[in-house]
Amino acid sequence: TSAEASRLRALAFLQEQNGDGAKEQFQQAVAAGGNTRAYADYARFLIMEGDIDGARDMSNRALKAAPAGLDALLVGGQMAAMQGDPGLALKRYSAAADRYPASVAARIGQAAVLGDLGRLDDMDRKLTALAQSGVKTPELTYLQVKSAAVRKDWAKVRNLVQAVEWDLPLYDPSRLLYGEALLRLDQHAQAIAQIEPVARAQPGNRVAQKLLAEAQLAEGDAGGAFTTLRPIADSAGAEPEELQLMAKIAAATGDASADSYRVRAVDLAEANSTMRKGNWAGAVTAYDRMLASTDGKNA
Repeated sequence: TSAEASRLRALAFLQEQNGDGAKEQFQQAVAAGGNTRAYADYARFLIMEGDIDGARDMSNRALKAAPAGLDALLVGGQMAAMQGDPGLALKRYSAAADRYPASVAARIGQAAVLGDLGRLDDMDRKLTALAQSGVKTPELTYLQVKSAAVRKDWAKVRNLVQAVEWDLPLYDPSRLLYGEALLRLDQHAQAIAQIEPVARAQPGNRVAQKLLAEAQLAEGDAGGAFTTLRPIADSAGAEPEELQLMAKIAAATGDASADSYRVRAVDLAEANSTMRKGNWAGAVTAYDRMLASTDGKNA
């Protein structure tokens, strides 16, 4: 009946993909007085469930129970990163990595946040140290691939993923970067093979949809590209890059909407640029013109 027994039962339920059973056991663990690991594991579970407020509460309880505990620092770093505070996330992951140098999760988290902060050289040093120590995880591969992609080193992205391709899950995020690398290296058919499963499984993934449309156009399938990108281009929140690509695709298919997409792209790019420069009157004029020429629903 202890908190630890309930925590372990919750983990067993998770192994069986029984979320309801896991949640009940986590709640019992808390009711029994809780402990740092129970709070931290429950926080991770609530993150997966999308209950960010609940996860924050459990993370705070874990940190209060054991401010220097590994589980508390790890989930605390994860919460800080999710809440847009990379400085605090780095502080917590670094504390975990310093206190528990054998923790791969702490060192991976530290490297990931360094990348988010734009400290790519520091990130690469951490990743190299992990690789040299024999670590082989999908998380490490993804960060190595992400670093190469940020630097536009597409050949390195391709080589990194090809070395572990057969071990990667179908929807692993490294595959999308691999698909982009193949696209940039003019291997269009291979790019489509990597990107399309992700785009079809995740229709809300705008990056995947845009990359798929771009690859389809490059492969000569303008009609397929038009079908792929149109829902995004016609949405209220379309970005200039998406509209520019859609104008190019529409022109390739001979569709009369090409000019409309091109005008929207130019107007939105101008409006955003004006806003960034602090030209408020110019921004008002540009955004007013856009709202008047569209359905007016772009938040």
